[in-house]
Amino acid sequence: MFTKASFAHAGFGMLNIAFPLIIGFLLHNNWLGVMGAFGTLLFMYYVPANAEKTFSQMILVSFIGVISFPISAVMSTVPWLSLLWIGLLAYVVQYVLTGNKFIGPGAFFLMIINGMLSSLHRYPFEQVITMSMWAYIGVATSLILGILEALIMREEHFTFKLHFNFQAADLQIATKSLIYGVFGFIANFIGFSLHFPNYYWMLIGSVAVLQAENIIHARQRQMQYVGGAIIGCALSLLAYLYIHDELILAILAILCLGIICITISHNYMIGNFFTTPVALLLFKCAVPTLPDSLVGFRIISLVIGTVIGLLGILYFDHLMKKQKVTTMLEDSLD
Repeated sequence: MFTKASFAHAGFGMLNIAFPLIIGFLLHNNWLGVMGAFGTLLFMYYVPANAEKTFSQMILVSFIGVISFPISAVMSTVPWLSLLWIGLLAYVVQYVLTGNKFIGPGAFFLMIINGMLSSLHRYPFEQVITMSMWAYIGVATSLILGILEALIMREEHFTFKLHFNFQAADLQIATKSLIYGVFGFIANFIGFSLHFPNYYWMLIGSVAVLQAENIIHARQRQMQYVGGAIIGCALSLLAYLYIHDELILAILAILCLGIICITISHNYMIGNFFTTPVALLLFKCAVPTLPDSLVGFRIISLVIGTVIGLLGILYFDHLMKKQKVTTMLEDSLD
């Protein structure tokens, strides 16, 4: 089931997230380490299955991160504007990545980081901008280690040539991306309106399901994501109750990411057992006084968010069936 390459990928993933955390601890700046660790989530866009386009996706995603992170930080000063920005960003990023036929997580990890930054309107503006800059450490680390992994593991089709083939005229891609952005916005808006702490988690739940290809796949992803999140939250709650040493919390986050890297391509649900603890453990490292109730809010947010995502896929299927019927009628008239 697991190969030498999968273990190597897990090792690179753990080294990737450990690097900014070590810098943060050495400089006695936990927020630097945590934001750098969130930036390293872009390492998930290293997908060898993209073959000769692997490097292209990594460069494109890194570029989007560098541009979007400070914009999300600036937008956080005006909450209603930040909600619109995240909806627009979700649409654009998903459209660009799927339009280039990249295999992988779509806009998901970019939306995690940007959603978080745009939700920090209670923090001083200077701090949020600085935090977005610290995320660059993770962007650079993920790009460098992604290239190193490809070179060391000698990926057969890896090339440093940029290869983009954007299919702008594909109506299905454009429609799916628009729904991705609109329903992502709706989830984010509802979370904000309900005054949920870390309300962008509702956005994350929705886009996790909106990645699905069809309604059957969406239902599976919803059940797997919610099931994985509940178990992950239970693990996180144990850590919140009994572990207060920031170094141990960081080590647990690193181990969880390693498990994600080695399992996510084989079993989405098992991978998600450990996705939630990574986020919650990192937040606990940055803010040791976080209340245990945060774990419960994450479960509620993800459940509501995945339902919104499921509704989005239902609407997408409806539009595609309607378009198919219209096309058949037009063909019959011809």
